[in-house]
Amino acid sequence: MYQQINKRTILKKPLFLIGFMGAGKSTVGSILAKKLKASFIDTDTLIELSTNKSPSQIIASEGELIFRRYEYLWLINACLSQRTVISCGGGLPASNHIMNILKYIGTVVFLYITPNQALDRLKNDNSRILLKSEDIRKRILFLLNKRNNIYNLADICIKSKNLPHLTAQEVCKELLIFNKN
Repeated sequence: MYQQINKRTILKKPLFLIGFMGAGKSTVGSILAKKLKASFIDTDTLIELSTNKSPSQIIASEGELIFRRYEYLWLINACLSQRTVISCGGGLPASNHIMNILKYIGTVVFLYITPNQALDRLKNDNSRILLKSEDIRKRILFLLNKRNNIYNLADICIKSKNLPHLTAQEVCKELLIFNKN
């Protein structure tokens, strides 16, 4: 199936993967990039490599606003390559301004997960400073409610599956349909 998709699907512009923490953006993005013969960029990894600090460390020491500025700057650099799959940090597209930029520059794919999936995937992840709360479920619901209206503006919405290769396969199918229109 991927051979057929590879021959017919050409990334003419960057492909942005957005969604909540734990949606599988990095894993699915890496699979997609290989299948589409494109480069792969993870904005959180780029920031970590350039600052020698994890996203959580930056947020803790410099604040979320400064971290979002780092994301924005790396996003602009990442967009210089057309044949690129870009995994965006969960909060990167959380404003209309950034979402409009993403949609103008490339194709935006929202990997959707339910609150229960997010809780299941993130409950033992102590590296997520934005989830530091006595009630992680409430915090997840708060952030999802805050971000889902923006996430839903994506060009393509895909329910993230527990097997990343199946999610990547679904993204490829939807890209074929999207690119025909």
